[in-house]
Amino acid sequence: MVRRVKLRRMGGSIGVTLPREMAQRLHLAAGDEMLAVETASGILLTPTTRMWTTDSRSRLSSDSGRR
Repeated sequence: MVRRVKLRRMGGSIGVTLPREMAQRLHLAAGDEMLAVETASGILLTPTTRMWTTDSRSRLSSDSGRR
């Protein structure tokens, strides 16, 4: 699902507001931690609760280096 989201000022940072139905479907709640990975095509946000293997972490790292 693709949704347009809004960036909002949060203190000295910028935060992303997710639509309620998307957060519910993905079992996300306020205070949950996410990984923000910079990739060649943008930013990938993924919950830290997923089990990451060493291989998937290294693939994400190598993807973020492509520009």
